[in-house]
Amino acid sequence: MPNSISVARRLATQAIHFVIGVLLIGTLVMTPPAISGEETASIYGGGGVFLDIGGKFGGWAHSVSGGSMQGESYSSPTIISQSGEAVRDLDITFGMDMAPVWWAWINQVLGKNPGRTQDMAVIRTDFEGRQIDRIVLREARIKRIAFPLFDGAGKEPILFTVRMSAASSKQERTTPQIAPPRSKLRFPLNNAFGFELGGLPMQRTHRVVPPLVTIEFGRSRIGTSRTQAPAAPIVNIGNMTVNVPMRDYDFIRDWVDAFILGQATQDNLTQARLSVLSPDFKQVIMTIDFDRVGPVRFQPTAVDSSSNKIMTAELELHIEQVRITF
Repeated sequence: MPNSISVARRLATQAIHFVIGVLLIGTLVMTPPAISGEETASIYGGGGVFLDIGGKFGGWAHSVSGGSMQGESYSSPTIISQSGEAVRDLDITFGMDMAPVWWAWINQVLGKNPGRTQDMAVIRTDFEGRQIDRIVLREARIKRIAFPLFDGAGKEPILFTVRMSAASSKQERTTPQIAPPRSKLRFPLNNAFGFELGGLPMQRTHRVVPPLVTIEFGRSRIGTSRTQAPAAPIVNIGNMTVNVPMRDYDFIRDWVDAFILGQATQDNLTQARLSVLSPDFKQVIMTIDFDRVGPVRFQPTAVDSSSNKIMTAELELHIEQVRITF
């Protein structure tokens, strides 16, 4: 009898362990991955997210994050404050297949109207392309534009990211109408590019890190009173870095030295152009122009003597204006 009781207890213990194991596995499968960053939100698999800009289709976003949003869908929109200025920033990552109204807005921000605002919406869809709900953003404005890295050895899709804020936000349920069709554009990779800098030999440029553009918004006092009014936005364009092979070093060094030795003036600033090519490298599908460009630093990059990598030099450039053209 004791042996039977022992066997029964052992079998019961194994059964309990089995049930606990199944529950743990189920929990791991059903629990969404943790999100690093300022906020944590659940990720729900599903269709996608597209943008509505002033009542016009803005294009399908690659991802939307910040506030309550993450990935290609978002969790509880109540994480976004409903109290005006307290609305949290939103990061939108997108490819080159966005609609013209979206690119026009970005160019306005990069150009003469950095404070341009838009009433817009971020709309979530299900697997079958039906709209589920939307977050309406009033007076949204772009605070930062991050360009993709271009690398001759890279094979990543070309993606941009903008950071936005809004005066207010509101969640709305929508009817299950079908969303606009997705673009059939084949995403070019970040190794498909060409670079020009004045008349310098840049054909062998193999890496370009475009500048980060930020727009600062503030408020200024009116006279001696405590009344404040929105101040004009300030556009800050970071420096750009370009890597070229050492075989072109001397030609570029002469141009750099003219600035460093004070032999060049503001009139000697030049232009640069980054051409985004189609996946087959045969067609230019976008150009990013940089105006009033001058050198900041030019030096060989550190390399291990035992490495087989080609020695390169890194050129850092100051930029005063950026323009995007399709």
